[in-house]
Amino acid sequence: MAKKVDVWILSLILSGVVTLALCLTTVWLNIEQVNMGYALKELQVSVNKKKAHTARLQLERDNLLSPYRLKKEAARLGMQAAQVGQIRRMPDKPIKD
Repeated sequence: MAKKVDVWILSLILSGVVTLALCLTTVWLNIEQVNMGYALKELQVSVNKKKAHTARLQLERDNLLSPYRLKKEAARLGMQAAQVGQIRRMPDKPIKD
């Protein structure tokens, strides 16, 4: 009879330890989930900043390469259209010796 009580107490202690381990594992997983959520939010903010920066750079590039602005800048620098004979056409492929 004492042996049955000892087995019962041992199984009760073992089930308590297993339950505690499962509870701690659940808490740890929840903490990891929250940490991953924060990391994901930081990455989303970083991606959004980079997308906004890319959009600003593309807008600036488009502005700098606009025909109106290039014409205005060329006039400011005293440039004019090339005269006949000033432009030379080069072959697309390099000439082999």
